Amino acid sequence: CLLRCGAADAPRFGSSVPPSPADQVYSFENWGVDDEFSPGDSSKFMVLQKICLKLRSLATVGDNHSTPLEIQKMLHETEFFSHFVYVVTIDPNDFPASSHALLAKVTGLVCSCASRFVAANKNNQALVFTVLDHSMWLLDDQPDMSLLVVEVFSQNKEICEQVKPELVARFADLIEAERKRGSFGPWYLSFLSSIVVAEDLPIVENQAMVIEEIKKRGPTVVLHLLQGESGMERVIQLANKFTSLGQLRDTEPARWSGGGDAELIYYIRSIELLVGLAYGHGTQNLVNKPFVSSLFAAPSALRLLLKTSNIMGETPREATFVSIHTRLK
Repeated sequence: CLLRCGAADAPRFGSSVPPSPADQVYSFENWGVDDEFSPGDSSKFMVLQKICLKLRSLATVGDNHSTPLEIQKMLHETEFFSHFVYVVTIDPNDFPASSHALLAKVTGLVCSCASRFVAANKNNQALVFTVLDHSMWLLDDQPDMSLLVVEVFSQNKEICEQVKPELVARFADLIEAERKRGSFGPWYLSFLSSIVVAEDLPIVENQAMVIEEIKKRGPTVVLHLLQGESGMERVIQLANKFTSLGQLRDTEPARWSGGGDAELIYYIRSIELLVGLAYGHGTQNLVNKPFVSSLFAAPSALRLLLKTSNIMGETPREATFVSIHTRLK
């Protein structure tokens, strides 16, 4: 296994057998020379990066011999979790300032890999959930950590029912700060979507907490809904030029390009959150649905649906165009 010995993938990394991720991670304190991190340490990071990206890919799509679930089990058996815990509980103050940028990159890599370790895997989700409280300090500077948190809660009703108001407020703070910078990074907004519906059931308490945070900060701060005729034209314009289906499927921060594609993805994530807030029946929904309708009325949705359908029917379009409009519909 790559995680344990690194040898299985040696031909892809050069003629020599690379050290394992465990060797690389646990030896981080020795990367520096005379307390200053050198160019040689960058090469160690590159080896770790290649292995982590390979593991992430395998845990996402598998290969000819193993399914993603089997890869996740292998990662569990080879103690990936202990490596993850070690990295996210490192105190940067224990290292010289010259190492902090490199340590941040290592942490981002491991969190990104861990997000695939837990994806749609209840056992692994529960395992990582036990240490989340000790690693939440990473959220401010590590978007990969937020994506990991999203995957821990996603489609896991038992864990979603343990969400605390402080965590919802923390993500709302991060969304507000991100939007004030003029950014459309969707990773913090995706967390709110992940906790309002799980296993095809509404998580009523979480829906209420999210609605309160949207009211508190203002819908235009948290969401990007592109309303009215001008908003509809903007959606069509962005969709016509959209080229980032890979980022729509997997919003990995390392591959994030920003620009118009980011704006459209954030718009889609905003709509998905509203859908989650309106999901379900019962007393709470008597509050939720009118709130959602006040932000994005059904006639607006129908007009956009008809508009995109008409454009798709005018002329043959390349697969990318059709796919993004299908997602919008």
